[in-house]
Amino acid sequence: MTRPNLRELAQMMRGVVLALGLAADDVERGRYDATERERLAGCLDRVSAALRNDAEQSSHLVIDSRAADR
Repeated sequence: MTRPNLRELAQMMRGVVLALGLAADDVERGRYDATERERLAGCLDRVSAALRNDAEQSSHLVIDSRAADR
């Protein structure tokens, strides 16, 4: 997997948060079938891979001094 830029990564994360929130209600009501669960799991896998890939590539520590004194 190629490394997404941080904006793309954030968009992927927001999408998964939204999808999980919507799915939780449907799962609870028994309205989320195996195909939908598999699709959601695939999305979660892709976001997990992107997060891991980004973490591996961002091995250096950056401190924003403007935010550190708050």
